[in-house]
Amino acid sequence: MFLCVAAGSAIAQLTKTPLITGVSLGLLTGVAPLLGLGVLYALIMWWHPDLPPCRCGKTKYGEYEYIGPMSGPFSEDTWYENRCPKCGRRYKSNRGVVVEQRSDGSVVPYMKESRWGRWIADSGTSTT
Repeated sequence: MFLCVAAGSAIAQLTKTPLITGVSLGLLTGVAPLLGLGVLYALIMWWHPDLPPCRCGKTKYGEYEYIGPMSGPFSEDTWYENRCPKCGRRYKSNRGVVVEQRSDGSVVPYMKESRWGRWIADSGTSTT
């Protein structure tokens, strides 16, 4: 950030504009890429959140309660478990597949990633 202010000050001296204008332009030049990255991240999370909404329809991606991994050390085969705080449903997820774990221990397919990164209904998934 200091470099942006210094660059703005130098620009103001070279172009003989007021110092406050040069410093403002320098700050704007330094902050604009960060704002752009923030907007890009928000768009990506809107397009493809890490988890689909709950079956109850009241819980979105950021509202799930993370329970933890379903196995010991982390690996590509690690299943992660989350719980809906509003209805209590439990979901397991792994590499673009989300299944619902019922209270009797059975697992029901829920959603999977489409080719375009959106969540679509899953008609059958093996959880091995």
